[in-house]
Amino acid sequence: NTQNLEAQDDVISVIWPDEKKTKEEQPPIHLTANELFIDQESSTITAKSNQEKQVMLDYETTVGESNEGVLLRDKSTGKPQQIIFKGKAIVSQVDKKLASEEIVFNVQTKKLTSNTKDQTRPKTTFFKKKEQ
Repeated sequence: NTQNLEAQDDVISVIWPDEKKTKEEQPPIHLTANELFIDQESSTITAKSNQEKQVMLDYETTVGESNEGVLLRDKSTGKPQQIIFKGKAIVSQVDKKLASEEIVFNVQTKKLTSNTKDQTRPKTTFFKKKEQ
């Protein structure tokens, strides 16, 4: 029987994406938040911010912040599928930065998708590759 986990007040968490691999075989997901809830049954991790501090999350070359972050795992494999940044979301990768009301990061493809509910256009900034 697995238990849910809840934490509050300046939560700093390290999440290992693949439950079948050792820690040495994979990069971790670093997460800071005001509230953290891990729902074992739905394989969902939800992080929320307070008025003073955004949820911060980084994984490999993707760094994001928002009012709320949700990590969805595949129930059969336990591997992360998506990280959803909700509310004043800003997500950066090596070659781009996206700001929107909601941003979805596909963990497998590393692609970002913007969703808006209030007809506000997302802001995207692309960075040029440096010549070597």
